[in-house]
Amino acid sequence: MEKDFNRITSNIPCKYRSYELKSIERLIAVISCCGKFIEENPILAGEKEIFASVIVPKLSKLQLKGEQLKENLRNMIQKEAFISDFGIIHERSKELLDFLSELDVVNRKPRQVDLTDAGPGVAVSNFEVKFRDAEIACLHKSDYRIRVHRSRGDSGELFFEYLKHSCSDVQTQLCEYCLQTEWTGPYMQRIPQPIPDLNRPGHFKDVWDTSFLQEDGTSRVRDDWQPRANIIKRFKDGLLNNAEAVTNFAKEFCVNEIHVQAYVTHIVNLKNAQNIRSNDRKLQNVRKIRKQYKDYDWEKLVLDRNLNRLLVHELQTQTVKNREKSDKVKLVTRHVLSNSEKGHNQRVVSDDEAENSGEDVEEVCSDEDEKEESEDEIEESEEEILYWPR
Repeated sequence: MEKDFNRITSNIPCKYRSYELKSIERLIAVISCCGKFIEENPILAGEKEIFASVIVPKLSKLQLKGEQLKENLRNMIQKEAFISDFGIIHERSKELLDFLSELDVVNRKPRQVDLTDAGPGVAVSNFEVKFRDAEIACLHKSDYRIRVHRSRGDSGELFFEYLKHSCSDVQTQLCEYCLQTEWTGPYMQRIPQPIPDLNRPGHFKDVWDTSFLQEDGTSRVRDDWQPRANIIKRFKDGLLNNAEAVTNFAKEFCVNEIHVQAYVTHIVNLKNAQNIRSNDRKLQNVRKIRKQYKDYDWEKLVLDRNLNRLLVHELQTQTVKNREKSDKVKLVTRHVLSNSEKGHNQRVVSDDEAENSGEDVEEVCSDEDEKEESEDEIEESEEEILYWPR
């Protein structure tokens, strides 16, 4: 450093002095950009406190000393002053960089690829995955993010892709976020998804030879060559119900036949499990429908506050129809307690307590299950309260 400053002369022009002037001017410009960025961009309260108490003062001192060195270089003050000022700038710059490194700030890249097995059905749903990655993209001001679902034994399959400014593909103008957020890196387009190469069985086309368009010139359909998505579609249409169909699919989509068969088996198992649960719910509904009022331990249900566990039609074995469920619970609760030996030892319950008998308990069956129940099988009473044996 001292050797470089010793080469500076008062001659005009002096290439060494011009070089040092440009260097210090560039440093001052960078510091100004940092200050402008802090002023124009909204930051969190904690970040604002760090900037105000530590970073901004350090930047201000650094900028002030840089301005002094620039003037000294222009007016050709003694070389010893150059060396002293430059040494102070060097130390202050190092101090600021060390502080920033201690903050352990994430090194954000404008383009991000995430290889994961946390896809739909693995702890989170596809709907949740979309919003999580979209929020991360906004926080990091990403230009491009891609998530590839990788399972054991295969190369992975895309199920999420984010591209900045892609909102203009489905609407006439950019969204509010994209209007306020410029590209961090160079402009880019989406990466076209792989297409099997018919001239080289078992291989995909080179990415540079892969088009975004179909043969008729229209945009490619989403998931047009994604193996898992197409396995699900063809399975629903009954087109993968034999070994020959599986073999042909594997050749067409350039995947291992073992993986195709394994995924078909997985879908079949899911379907069987779904049918078992559905049949079990229907059986439970039929049993509930056939139960009479005498088959319930009403006293225990009321005292244990489990009355809300019953479905509406079950309560109708005791109360009038065309009433809200909360009203039915109140009627049954009062009637049971008034005719129960244990009820005489219970204090009188309020309407709110009767309504909340069994609160925070979900229905045993869903509304969809209730709709499936036949109205002919549910005999409803026109009586306010049916006969209760004393």
